[in-house]
Amino acid sequence: MLNRARLSPGPHVNGAQANPSALKALNREHHKRPRSSRVTSMSDAPVTLGHAAKASLHLIVWCKACRHQNKTDPADVAAFYGTDTPLEAWRDRLVCSRCGSREVEMLLMGRRGARH
Repeated sequence: MLNRARLSPGPHVNGAQANPSALKALNREHHKRPRSSRVTSMSDAPVTLGHAAKASLHLIVWCKACRHQNKTDPADVAAFYGTDTPLEAWRDRLVCSRCGSREVEMLLMGRRGARH
């Protein structure tokens, strides 16, 4: 069993080159917001990989050190780590496959045309 998850190699997200100016804007917005101690749902229970998969969301993960980025399906991750794994606990296990940094951020995004 793996001790930690890894970002996949390459600066691309689904075959498209990552947009550096969009990442800079996203990074600036992130630092303006106060950081909560955990990701929570409306019920104040931790959001899990299973919740994200059921809601048909994508996980976008990027390294704060080298800006390497990956987009993944939470259902694939939940199949390996379990549906009850909190997103924050999963994120804390990530290591950038490009530079080895553990300074990783994550964003949940809806899929186009997804039905709930």
